[in-house]
Amino acid sequence: MLLNWLAVICFLIPQPTQIAVARVPDFSGTWKIDRNISTYSGLKDLEDLTFVISQRPPVLEVKRVIREKKHRQRISELTYYTDGRGEKVSFLFSDQKWNSKTIWVNGEMVSTFTVPQYESLTSAFTYYDYKEVWSLSRDGKLMTITTNIRVRNVPDWLRSRIRDQTYQKVFRRTE
Repeated sequence: MLLNWLAVICFLIPQPTQIAVARVPDFSGTWKIDRNISTYSGLKDLEDLTFVISQRPPVLEVKRVIREKKHRQRISELTYYTDGRGEKVSFLFSDQKWNSKTIWVNGEMVSTFTVPQYESLTSAFTYYDYKEVWSLSRDGKLMTITTNIRVRNVPDWLRSRIRDQTYQKVFRRTE
């Protein structure tokens, strides 16, 4: 009798192949910036910003079409590896690249990287720790990239100018 109950219990316990894999949002598609709800101050220097995203887990490729106010268009491409192996990322206004790590956390894509900046007056570095969280609205029509910047090793005399900050870039799906 005890063996029968053990067999039933073992049958009811999910095996590793039976456990559901956490679903991740599909960012694939074309996305245009929504200036009305974005809080990123750098948008004032742009006429338009479009992301074209192709997602094949664990790879997420982003083609950023950046149109400046002078009607000059630049294309910048990034590849994120959401399995945490690491990649190189850049800002919208720079070709300089930094090492980052990207993973999925609770259905959101999280990318982290640090940008060091040398302060010549103190002969020391200030570190800007970036955390970008990519998320989709429930209906899949809005993509939000929330950027949190934590600043470390700031000289006292610069603390009034250099602070932690958070901003959002919000995009609308166009297709």
